[in-house]
Amino acid sequence: MRSKSNLSRRALEYAGTAFFLILLSVPAAAQLAGASKDSKPSPRKEDEARELREKVKKQPGIYSAAGIRRAQNGKTVQPEMQFYGESERLSDILARGVPKLRPEDGMLQESQTEPLYELVEYPTRPRTEPMNSLLQTEAFAPFAPISGVSFEGPGAGLGGFSMTGAPPDTTLAVGPNHVIAWVNSQFVIFNKTGSVLAGPSNGNTLFTGLGNLCATTNRGDPILQYDRLADRWILSQFAFNVSGSNPAAPYLQCFAISTTNDPTGSYYRYTVTFSSTSPSGFNDYGKLGIWNDGYYTSYNMFGGTPAGSNTGVGLCVSDRTKMLAGDASATTLCAPITFYGGGASFIPADLEGATLPSDTTRGGIFIRQSTLPALRYVRLKPDFAAGTVTVNDGWGGATGSYVELSLPTTTRPCNGSGGTCVAQPGTTNTLDTLGDRMMYRLSFRNRGGVESMVINQSVDPDGAGSRSAAVRWYEIRNPLGNPSDADTSKRPFLYQNGTYDPGSAGNRWMASIASDKYGNLLMGYSMVNAATTTYPSVAITGRSQCDAINSMQAEQIAQAGSGSQTGTLTRWGDYTTIQVDPSDDLTFWYIGQYLSANGTFNWRTRIVSFRFPTTTANTNGDFNTAANWSNGVPSSSVSGIVPAGRTMTVNSATTVCNLDVQSGASLAMNADLTVEGALTLGTSVNTGSSTLTLGCEATVSGVSPSVYVRGSVAKQYCRTGGFDFPVGTASGYSPVNTNVTTLTTNPSTLSVTAVGNNRTGMDAAQSANRYWALALTGALTTNLVFNYLDSDVAGTESSYKLYRWNALTSTAVTPFTLNTAANTVSVTGITSFSDWTIGNLAPTAAEGGISGRVLTPEGAGLRNATVIITDPSGAQRTALTGAFGYFSIEGLATGVSYTVTVRSKTYQFVPRLIFLDDDIANLELIGQSPLRRQ
Repeated sequence: MRSKSNLSRRALEYAGTAFFLILLSVPAAAQLAGASKDSKPSPRKEDEARELREKVKKQPGIYSAAGIRRAQNGKTVQPEMQFYGESERLSDILARGVPKLRPEDGMLQESQTEPLYELVEYPTRPRTEPMNSLLQTEAFAPFAPISGVSFEGPGAGLGGFSMTGAPPDTTLAVGPNHVIAWVNSQFVIFNKTGSVLAGPSNGNTLFTGLGNLCATTNRGDPILQYDRLADRWILSQFAFNVSGSNPAAPYLQCFAISTTNDPTGSYYRYTVTFSSTSPSGFNDYGKLGIWNDGYYTSYNMFGGTPAGSNTGVGLCVSDRTKMLAGDASATTLCAPITFYGGGASFIPADLEGATLPSDTTRGGIFIRQSTLPALRYVRLKPDFAAGTVTVNDGWGGATGSYVELSLPTTTRPCNGSGGTCVAQPGTTNTLDTLGDRMMYRLSFRNRGGVESMVINQSVDPDGAGSRSAAVRWYEIRNPLGNPSDADTSKRPFLYQNGTYDPGSAGNRWMASIASDKYGNLLMGYSMVNAATTTYPSVAITGRSQCDAINSMQAEQIAQAGSGSQTGTLTRWGDYTTIQVDPSDDLTFWYIGQYLSANGTFNWRTRIVSFRFPTTTANTNGDFNTAANWSNGVPSSSVSGIVPAGRTMTVNSATTVCNLDVQSGASLAMNADLTVEGALTLGTSVNTGSSTLTLGCEATVSGVSPSVYVRGSVAKQYCRTGGFDFPVGTASGYSPVNTNVTTLTTNPSTLSVTAVGNNRTGMDAAQSANRYWALALTGALTTNLVFNYLDSDVAGTESSYKLYRWNALTSTAVTPFTLNTAANTVSVTGITSFSDWTIGNLAPTAAEGGISGRVLTPEGAGLRNATVIITDPSGAQRTALTGAFGYFSIEGLATGVSYTVTVRSKTYQFVPRLIFLDDDIANLELIGQSPLRRQ
């Protein structure tokens, strides 16, 4: 039996599987513990708190738990939400100190996972064809990211941290100047070099003075975020009573939202209380995602009090706008939880970067994996005014409908069990994979029209059970698209995925993945290899936007472990976290777990940062001269940044991966430039007589009516799908939108140039003062949309037709769609490419005639001579002279040059070139020397 200082445990059956809860005592040396039930605040503070609670209860929008009990049979669940006002500055609370916490009010320790296998599969939607998953056993590229800082996070390696349980639930958030890490029951505020600014502090310190379980207990299971859109911090953990070492009602989720961007300042405090009765329950494993219209949270729900079996999943959203304002009427709304009874864990989408989603009207996203296998996600749309939510595919589907993306064959870790099988050096104790769920975070990013989500899970690497765990990662494109869109290129699809298993050795699990502003990915995870005595370690891999699709780079051990987790503790974390620094949108921060020696409750965490290499133009000059850049010339592995005030000139053909031409910069092209990854434009680029080529996987962001490309843009196509050519002229932006439906030759390259004048052969008074020159290398079929400007329009716009020109020959293209309101012309199924324009042809040339006399050298009329008139196409008209040499040819088109020759048996004649713009009369054709007879 273990000593009291270690742990005691009691088995609790959850969904038929043992779920052990271990209550750990808090060491006497614990610093800055939260207030206990036995430690009362001063009478004045108590009176103030009571007055505030009474005031808040009277506010509109505060609901009772009875509302939850009524919200069954598919109705919205509305848990009670209470506002507790603004706190003191956190720094003042920490300086003053708070009473210590009673041991029984601390963490309940989970020593074995609670599987959440799906008990019910709802009817499926039409599924996409499964995409082949790359089982990657070797690195396709060396590890490119550059290491930044590395320092100890909360854990045994950080002074002042109280070890209250295992395993660590490791999470962090990153702001402009701070990093906050919260592991289990304590958080620490760091600066970006790793210096501790505040903490380690108990999580319940944030709720000092509330008088409820958020203040008097410190249960952990934390999650926190930096809300970049609002420049605020949000920190959250759960709270509950205990009955017989089991969670018991009331079940609370505690939220603290900073009032400024200073994490040591004051916070607005809210609590959300979940009923113990169906369809609600104990809110375990909470995850938080930032979206434009709410704070979206997911929970694994366990019914009854004490908590019993898994009753489903809670999908909830809190009123972000009101919470940021400290509004007491803020509410939380949840989907009808019973609909997802028996469903596996969901993860909410979390907005990466500062660009809003393209669709801000259909609510947030929750994703999970189905046993089909498939990825399934739903949209939850709140109506806070009405107190209701809709949950479906986001496009009017029935309640509970979802977007489904088929996956390659998937076997959960440990030969399908998703449980405990990860071997370690020097011990028979194996570790838990948590392979029954997707892993936090679901990182969503909008890169100027290219929208994607990335997420991961643990899988069995060979599908046969001979190996334990590897990380499978996914990137979904067009995640906000209509899954039933008639234009299939606009539907959500699985863009790439892979199973990362370098060397076909060791185990990898407990991962977190995110993307930077260029689309580069970084993934942190745990790695161990018992065969090579590689202890559980913090590992990193990633992929550049220009790497081979479905692949990750070589593995990097960011923090080597030197011990195994021994005894009978099998749990190895519930989640880890990776975030992207808002200061540059390029630096990744990751927190993971390791041990410095064998043990059970001696875990440590490590905080590390990495970024993919970049180089910045530091002077004006030749793009290809290394001295003009801070880190050498941009290349396939180094991203280039041209900052404001810099002018770079491309003097020889160049290929780069990512290129960022920022506002106030200039890029002059005297030679061709190819971008294989992300092109970011903050200012317009003029290609001159050169061509800007975008590779198969290239993306373009930053384009607007004032920022675009003047000149020739080429795009390589390696798959079907859409691309918008960001072209324009001196008079404005006039892009061409393509959607390739058939790719006959792979790859094929289509180039587009916008020309800012009327096309020859068109009626300038009745046509657009613009046309587009298209050229194709390869073979493909595409739909085209030409965008023109109001200022381009001449004459009657509604009468415009679409023409394709080949030299002097025009072809009217039908059918086409003219949208005069949107200034677009659309056409489908195009396979031939040349000049395209809209409007009406120039009027048919007027007819004229040529008449005159054929004369001898002496000036006498020449009878029976043949006059031949030839047009530019080679067509001929002839006339025979009369008795006095006269001839006449009518019906000739004007505006054309003709060659006039004379055939005679007596004299030679020099051909004449005549331009006919009106009738020509009295033309004299005089013979030369007589022909010599043979």
